[in-house]
Amino acid sequence: MTCGGTPAPLAGRNHQDQPARLPRHHLRARRPRREAGARRLPAAHRLRHVPRALRPPAPALPTSGHRLARNPGLGPAYQRGGFTPYGHQAAAFARLSSYNLGPDKSRPLPTLVTTGTGSGKTETFLYPILDHVQRAKRHGQTGTKALILYPMNALANDQAARLTELLTKHPALGGITAALYTGESGPQRSMVTKDGLITDREIIRDTAPDILLTNYKMLDQLLLRAADAPLWQQSATSLQYLVLDEFHTYDGAQGTDVSMLLRRLGQTLKSYWRADEPGITDDDRQRPLGRITPVATSATLGDGTNPTAMLDFAHTVFGDVFTPDSVVTESRLTVHEWAEGARTGWLTVDESDTARDRLREIPLEDRAPADVTLDVLAALYDSAPGHVRHAVGPDGAGLLDLVRAHPTVHELIAAAESATSLADLSDELGPGTVEPLLTMLSHVRATVGRDAPSVEVHLWIRELTRVDRAATGSPEFRWADDGVVLEDTAPDDLPTTFLPAIYCRHCNRSGWGITLAPTGLDLDADDATIRRRAMNKDDRFRALIHAPLEALDAEPAENAPTAAPDDPTGLVWLMVEERRIAATRPDDGTIAEGLALPVLMNLGADAGADSIKDTCPSCRQPEGIRFLGSAIATMLSVSLSTLFGTPQLDGREKRALVFTDSVQDAAHRAGFVQARSHALTLRTLIRQALADGAADLDSLTHRVLALAGDSQNARYRLLPPELAERSDFAKFWATKTAAGIPPKLRAAMIKRLLLDIELEFGLRSGVGRTLERTGTALTYIDVPEARLLSIARGRCSPTGFS
Repeated sequence: MTCGGTPAPLAGRNHQDQPARLPRHHLRARRPRREAGARRLPAAHRLRHVPRALRPPAPALPTSGHRLARNPGLGPAYQRGGFTPYGHQAAAFARLSSYNLGPDKSRPLPTLVTTGTGSGKTETFLYPILDHVQRAKRHGQTGTKALILYPMNALANDQAARLTELLTKHPALGGITAALYTGESGPQRSMVTKDGLITDREIIRDTAPDILLTNYKMLDQLLLRAADAPLWQQSATSLQYLVLDEFHTYDGAQGTDVSMLLRRLGQTLKSYWRADEPGITDDDRQRPLGRITPVATSATLGDGTNPTAMLDFAHTVFGDVFTPDSVVTESRLTVHEWAEGARTGWLTVDESDTARDRLREIPLEDRAPADVTLDVLAALYDSAPGHVRHAVGPDGAGLLDLVRAHPTVHELIAAAESATSLADLSDELGPGTVEPLLTMLSHVRATVGRDAPSVEVHLWIRELTRVDRAATGSPEFRWADDGVVLEDTAPDDLPTTFLPAIYCRHCNRSGWGITLAPTGLDLDADDATIRRRAMNKDDRFRALIHAPLEALDAEPAENAPTAAPDDPTGLVWLMVEERRIAATRPDDGTIAEGLALPVLMNLGADAGADSIKDTCPSCRQPEGIRFLGSAIATMLSVSLSTLFGTPQLDGREKRALVFTDSVQDAAHRAGFVQARSHALTLRTLIRQALADGAADLDSLTHRVLALAGDSQNARYRLLPPELAERSDFAKFWATKTAAGIPPKLRAAMIKRLLLDIELEFGLRSGVGRTLERTGTALTYIDVPEARLLSIARGRCSPTGFS
């Protein structure tokens, strides 16, 4: 949980003569002292120059309220056309600016920016780069001045859109060229427009852009191909900045690859230097990157105290010297400092248990966050919501003060000093109090901005693999690979037996998986090999389906056989303590003690073959038996679809960033999530279309299409992923209104949508969380009785029947 401190503007308008009053960045819920590793900008490094493009009178940055809300630390000076940086941004500006070069600073200094997520790390390097590019172009310098590497295309595309907005909306930056060079296909642009950066590769080679955004794989290609050599020849002496975003991702083998790649970049540039190249020093020739200044950003690198390992890591990757001053971090406020000066007006703080009782009674479901916030503040201050609304004021100026002033909020922040489970927070603050408080803090953050605490909720999900089920009458599960489980049982009690959990994907019944000993019906001694033997199609594997109802229906006569040897399936008994399968019913005492469980099992001469085919002992369907679990990709797709389907979620927040261990995993997860998301979305739309009553498949198709209407996003969701970006289908969703869709394209889309609906209710209706399997919708044949009789008579009349 983090809180934003109030930013102090740079003193005065003459930034070259006035030192920066550096605001302390944002408060984490930490100990009541300045956090170790957090520091102010040393006096020697005070910002003496704000880049010309970022200071008045030339308004190089936007002045709209929208941008003001997006950029941290924007105060009154920004509204006059300037930009007020946070302390860590000012520190980075001082190191990276090429304006203040001299005997003690021959080039911008290597810098590591290690501030938190959303703290404005991009501004720390982007603004000095823009300032440097402007001055370099005024001096007639050509070639690329900055190379920014991102670990994945999604990040590169996001920052490209951000840079596009800066370059196209502000005349002061209009002369700067920037290009995006990735492996993705898309529109080819020969100049920076409001639609995006330069992407035409011939233009990039012919006239090197001032700023180049790419990834390390494409940089490798740029260094290999002879056709791209002009880019480096033009940039041999102009390339000043090399930025690696998300620096923590470049570890292990990937870090080694990138470090070697950067050395190749340095050698390539040096190959174009003349022996008497002006401005090139002996130090430039010795450094692997030459005169390039390396910059790295990361929200997770380092432990916040000793930067030695981080500096060594940076030196290994870049081959440049990083001193302790290279690390730019953030200063943080204590809770007391953040709350200092808060005013509550005539409202009185209520710290009693009664206030927390009132918090528990606040309804949260299907309510606007603003209404919940008023109720929470009313409970904390023992006042009516109307009085709280009056104290907040029509412009909301008093909202943050009421939050800052209350000790319960301070207690919550202190309790969340480090990652803490909601259960532990509830134990400390009281059951039912945490959710209303978090709802309030989330709303205040969204309303007030970075001066309010931020709420970061992490949902930790473990992949559902290797799940064991207790051999008992009631379901109980554990992870098979968690080692020995120490149970709170009496010394004489027998430990609970756990076996791999299985289920049938056709009839949904569940039970256990076992392997039989080489002979007889005894269980094999090694339960750890059950899954492996089942995957290897071992004919001694058996699926046991829990069968309590069949046991009740069975004849309880003493020693009566419950499963004939020649029956393919039948009721047998798992003797848990004896580790064997019994064909006869045990005594009632053994059953009552839970030492015998009724199960269905494949029997007879074909039992081994049935087990290899994963035939269910209950429904007798092949390919039915599966081990209980769900892969992380499936869980990811379902989680995202559920979250994004929440009606209260703002459409602007429907964005997901997924990190994977490798490029191969990323490609698989992206395609899988996209395909599953389309299937789940289509089911939701079908359910909405059936709200008006039953319909035949053709009518249902037209209903689903009509629901999309003129919404381009809604029409895009109807298309399968493999068709959405195809040029012949793109017009279906890119057209502004539904009426503008070409008739032939509409007809083709209706056919494809009908196919998807037929598959949902037909071939795929029995697999997965389909509408039929979940009981949401079903299909039936609607034929009039008279028509059926007519068909029957027509078929039967040749045979003499009437």
